[in-house]
Order: sequence, then structure tokens, then C-alpha cells
Amino acid sequence: MQIIEIAFGSPEFDDAVRLRYEVLRRPLGLEYTAEQLAAEYDQYHLAAYLDSGEPGGLSESDAVKR
Repeated sequence: MQIIEIAFGSPEFDDAVRLRYEVLRRPLGLEYTAEQLAAEYDQYHLAAYLDSGEPGGLSESDAVKR
């Protein structure tokens, strides 16, 4: 497994947002708003890639400050 920091707005970030939506939000009928995603601009975003290339992701929340 490889863990890397991904940049806000990058293709990897978009992949992570899609994964979070499919796993966490879609089952609950929730959508992201532009404001919610914009609030992630100054957070750390990490992606975990399995050896097969399958992605996973983590994001810093307000509970963890730089």
C-alpha cells in the first residue's frame, strides 16, 4: 500500500471525492455542496493506493489543525 498527499482540486482529489460520495453519502441520499467542497481547500488530503491501484482516502477535519 502506498499513501500519498493529494492536492485539492487535482484529479486524485476528484477521485477521492467520488469514492467518499459513493461509500458515505450516496447510501444516505446526501450530496456535496460547492461550499462543503470549497471548505476543504486548506485541509490535508491523503490517498491510500493498494498494490492493485485501487484507491482509498483520508481527509483532515477541523478537529486536527496544522
